[in-house]
Amino acid sequence: MAVALAGCGPGPEPEPGDGRGSAAVIREATPPPPLSTGESPAPAGVGAALRADLAARRGVDPAAISSGEFAEQTWPNGCLGLQQAGEVCSQAMVPGWLATLTTADGRQFRYRGTGERFVPEP
Repeated sequence: MAVALAGCGPGPEPEPGDGRGSAAVIREATPPPPLSTGESPAPAGVGAALRADLAARRGVDPAAISSGEFAEQTWPNGCLGLQQAGEVCSQAMVPGWLATLTTADGRQFRYRGTGERFVPEP
């Protein structure tokens, strides 16, 4: 069985005064500028909480962990994309952030978060 789709693609631009309306210019949205101003998508105080969490997990002094980098991220569900077997997560896009912290020996660790809630990546 063959199916032909007609009229699905964009048609010709209407000409001004042709009775089909005025021509409109559609432009793609401009992405926001990168976070180069020192702004963080995470709430104030989360960086210190992340350092304390990683320090406790690694058994080191929090001062030995850099505050890292934060980037805006949209997670695919309420489990921040880290759903475990049998775990129930909301199925909505969740705005949040991704943090990368570095220990004194140069190892990097990533955390996913939204608001003040965060979880380490496995």
